Amino acid sequence: MALRFACAVRTPLLQRSAPAAQATWRVFTALRGPTAALHTRAPTDPLNPKQINSLISKSTRARELLDLHAKYGEAFDSIHLATCWSRLGKVSASDQSWLRFDDGARLIALREQTRDRVQKFGAQAVSSTAHAMAKLDLRGAAWGSLWKEVEGTALARRRELNPQGLANTAWAFAKAGHAAPALFDAIGKESAGKVLEFNPQNLSNTAWAFATVGHAAPALFDAIGKESAGRVREFKPQALANTMWAFATAGHAAPALFDSIARESAGRVGEFVPQALATTAWAFAKAGHSAPALFDQHFARRCDALADEFNVKDLCQLHQWHLWHVGERACSDGLLEAALLARCEAALQASKNKPL
Repeated sequence: MALRFACAVRTPLLQRSAPAAQATWRVFTALRGPTAALHTRAPTDPLNPKQINSLISKSTRARELLDLHAKYGEAFDSIHLATCWSRLGKVSASDQSWLRFDDGARLIALREQTRDRVQKFGAQAVSSTAHAMAKLDLRGAAWGSLWKEVEGTALARRRELNPQGLANTAWAFAKAGHAAPALFDAIGKESAGKVLEFNPQNLSNTAWAFATVGHAAPALFDAIGKESAGRVREFKPQALANTMWAFATAGHAAPALFDSIARESAGRVGEFVPQALATTAWAFAKAGHSAPALFDQHFARRCDALADEFNVKDLCQLHQWHLWHVGERACSDGLLEAALLARCEAALQASKNKPL
């Protein structure tokens, strides 16, 4: 049965004199509001760099971190800036929403200071900064110049990045939708030779990132596929699903990996959430890889048990898998209950067969 499957030069630094840069920083910190503006004056209790970094590291709220930057920002070095970004990337969902408001206007001072100093960041510092920016979903014209500077620094430091840094950097640029072909070329080459050092999440995230941006890296996918196939027991269900999605989306054949994940998933299908179920099913269908041991009554019962929790994209993916499964098995009916199948078909019709 023929089916169509839906898949989902560095910018120069601004030349500023030290006084001018400080003046700009004060103007931007004032934009945060009256409380923060009061802190732009020189603190009466100056702290040494270690003390400042300790305060940043212990802060868990976005307002706390921005207040620290407003008060001590002129003394921030590259370590302080990277640590601040890292902590911002870990704040609560409500704090993240607060930071994103008005295109991230509350972060202007931190953004400008980071842009001017990111070339001095170490490899892991620039990776953690990019990762935090991506988690905060900071993108668009206002953030383009900073992403470009981060890209240039990451490219220059690529050989210093550890496995976590390589995976996080690739994931960050893919998540932000920032095109960086030269950086992905470099990360692909570096990562291919280091996959033995990658943990399962690194392997999955790297494959996901390259598939998401559509960057061809056959040697990297070969290396990830070979390494992952022998370590599937270490993967969490969502990582298994994301890895399958990446290989299917990239169109990279990896039969040994698909077989290994099918066997592992069959014994753990009860741990899979709706998204993981739908993504896994879609990936096997897209790759045209038969897995009767996985797609059996246990899989069907798990889908039916979670039927009310599938979103529109999940339902569309399940519908595409169902059509493939019925065609592959040359049977007139599938595994899923009629009520769930009806919802799947309705979701696909509502989406007008557009990629989700």
